[in-house]
Amino acid sequence: MIRTRNAQAGFTLVELLIVVIIVGILASVAIPLYRGATESAYASEADAALGTIRLALRTVQSQSVAGDFSAISTKYTAGLTLKITGVSELDAVDLAGTYFDGDSYRMTTLTATTYLVKALGDSSGSSKASSVAGIIRTIDQAGNLASE
Repeated sequence: MIRTRNAQAGFTLVELLIVVIIVGILASVAIPLYRGATESAYASEADAALGTIRLALRTVQSQSVAGDFSAISTKYTAGLTLKITGVSELDAVDLAGTYFDGDSYRMTTLTATTYLVKALGDSSGSSKASSVAGIIRTIDQAGNLASE
């Protein structure tokens, strides 16, 4: 029996190349979407901790005789060197996360009526810190969360 070309099974080279091109196009679209979703998930850990910090600062404010942050604002100099873990009025135990740790949170602005706290991924000492490098999230006294 003589085999003809029509009787052979399999894919041609052109068909295989078309499939490879289609998979490449799908990957080029899916990979950036995946990276954006993972960065958003990492930032949500920082957002949760920033909310915890805000609640602690509201407690400090409510216990203040003046009803503001003057008791701590005169005690500390705000800036990138003021770690939240260094503010004795705040309990920093709740800040240990998978990606961000207590060293990641800095109070960059602190007056009697305002504050700004930053979560700096580059400052994390966590074993997974490389995943959050470059992520910066902030919260202010009004509870406004933002990315930088």
